[in-house]
Amino acid sequence: SPVQLLYRTTLRKAFPPVNFAFAYGSAVFQQHGRAKGKMLDLIFAVDDPTSWHQENMALNPHHYSFMRYFGPRTVRSVQRYPAGVYYNTLVTVDSQLLKYGIIA
Repeated sequence: SPVQLLYRTTLRKAFPPVNFAFAYGSAVFQQHGRAKGKMLDLIFAVDDPTSWHQENMALNPHHYSFMRYFGPRTVRSVQRYPAGVYYNTLVTVDSQLLKYGIIA
C-alpha cells in the first residue's frame, strides 16, 4: 500500500524507532461521497515516551509547539491526560502532510 511504502522509505528515517505504527483516517480509508483526505493520521507506539520525545525533539524540533521548550518530561506529562496520546499536527515529511500521535 502507499502508506507502507511511505513508512519504509521515509518515515522510518524521519523519526526515532517505534514498536509499531498504524495509519487511520480519510487519507487511508476514503469515505463514501468525500474526496480522499490530504493529511495522513498516524499513531506510533513506543516503550518509553520520554526518551522517544527527547530523541524526536533533537531530530524534529519544529514538529513541537511551545511545549518543546519545557522538555520531553513535560510533553510526557501532558500525554498522560486525557487520552494518553500526544499529537504533533500539521507536520510535513517528504511533501506528505501528517499528524502523529505517540502512545505507550
